[in-house]
Amino acid sequence: MSHKESQTRKVQIGLLMAFKKVKLLKAQRNDFKRNKFFKVLILAAHYDDDIIGCGGTIAFHCINGDSCDVIFMTDSSGLHNSDYDKKRLSIIRKQESYNALRQIGFINIICWEQPDGYLTPNKKLSELLTKYITKNNYDIIYFPNLQDSYNDHKAVGKILLEAMKKVQNNPCLLMYEILEPLKSPNMYRDISKVMNIKLNAMKQHKTQLDYIDYIKIIEYINKIRGKQIGSKYCEAFYCLNTNELKKILIDWLIFTEKH
Repeated sequence: MSHKESQTRKVQIGLLMAFKKVKLLKAQRNDFKRNKFFKVLILAAHYDDDIIGCGGTIAFHCINGDSCDVIFMTDSSGLHNSDYDKKRLSIIRKQESYNALRQIGFINIICWEQPDGYLTPNKKLSELLTKYITKNNYDIIYFPNLQDSYNDHKAVGKILLEAMKKVQNNPCLLMYEILEPLKSPNMYRDISKVMNIKLNAMKQHKTQLDYIDYIKIIEYINKIRGKQIGSKYCEAFYCLNTNELKKILIDWLIFTEKH
């Protein structure tokens, strides 16, 4: 077994164990039926988080003519492959992200380039995000699982919480899963019709695919979620408002302090 196969297998085993602990709620199937075009913001810590977590959903937004912006908060320079130094890897991964999102549609990309692995909520980032949200008046904001064990993923949600304290409008907040399942998703999106678009987008992240077979991982996650609602492939979310976001953060901080 190659190193890549070994790492992929470890992730699959971890996912299998994690999915056994998932609490299935009465979930809403969301097919984005509406009478307007949406303004959508996707927040991601790293250059591939958006595709892994909600690439199919982003594809549907583009198909429906919605306006989509993605903010990548770190430079994604964490090394899986010693063939690249951090600066070079960051440049390559940014270009891979542009290539990936081109597979999906016309999407505006913003890169904050904070140090990978050290994303820290602070006043500067929160105020910057407040300005983006206020200026663009987003209808929907996607962000990573707050209960993910990876600090960068959690930090995105904390930055969003601080930003939302000064935002007047009340967008729908949708938390997505990356490599650690949401424990109690309450909204599902059937992505069977656009799964090929999502996989083709992920194939652009060649540096990451050298390390783990993310194509296989994505299919694995989305198949499991699909079975939960009787479809082939599905993405799961937790839909919440600002007050619920605050409560989740507080509960999570209490849990981590006790453990």
